Amino acid sequence: MDLVLVVLYKQKVSESSTLLTLINCKNHLTQKMLFVWDNSPNPLDEHEIIFLENQFKNFKYLNSQDNRSLSEVYNTVIKQIKFNKIFIFDQDTSLTDEYFELVDSSALNNTDVGIFLPFVKNKNRVVSPLRFSVINFDHSKIIKKGRVLAKNKTAFASGLCIKEWIFKRDNIWFDQNLSFYGIDYKFILDYGDFNRYMYVIDYELKHSLSFTEEETKEVKIKRFDSNIAASFYLANARFNFFQKVIIVIRSLFVSFKMSLKYRDSIFFMILFKNLKFFGRYNL
Repeated sequence: MDLVLVVLYKQKVSESSTLLTLINCKNHLTQKMLFVWDNSPNPLDEHEIIFLENQFKNFKYLNSQDNRSLSEVYNTVIKQIKFNKIFIFDQDTSLTDEYFELVDSSALNNTDVGIFLPFVKNKNRVVSPLRFSVINFDHSKIIKKGRVLAKNKTAFASGLCIKEWIFKRDNIWFDQNLSFYGIDYKFILDYGDFNRYMYVIDYELKHSLSFTEEETKEVKIKRFDSNIAASFYLANARFNFFQKVIIVIRSLFVSFKMSLKYRDSIFFMILFKNLKFFGRYNL
């Protein structure tokens, strides 16, 4: 049986585009288990849980209440539940039956491939999957559909489908030193170290991108802090000295832009705070 994992945080069923569109796909999920991991401090109302139980043949709900990191959530579920493939979604994704049909048929016909994923676009530009470089993500060359060389590629986790043997054979897991940002990027990069191909289905996933939305300065500051810390950790884990220096210079430039935009030096303070963190990993 395949597993469909949805991670919720402070949303009701009626507010989650992922759950609402999965309900529309329920006829295609009769041979799949839907697992809703709720990271919210308070669980869903009982009537909402009963509603989901009535919608899906195989359903499991868990409210952790302690807002665990996404990497810990993914690894915990993967270790506890048996499956052939796992589909990972956040709460703000919209999809159709066609997504599952394409992934299932592609997985069946490509037994040597362990990862399957759709295209994600933002403002008519592909933002996942991408070629990865230390200077910037390469938006100029669109990754083709079908079998794609996996080396130095990254992608978003939402909409990602992974075969079970990736975890057992290759011992690839979601890095729990990362709590939110960078988890999916590092996992895909690690996968490319052990496997020649990943598979991109001919499907465009509708997904809310938090970093493109209007937010308060306080939220931007928190997001910037998490991003910088994740970038430095990822650089330390995978890059040589020269590449690490490029990451620091690039982060300095971004800090300068954010400080000008919001007229606040806190972005520089965050950068220098995380440089100390970076130093612990031997820049």
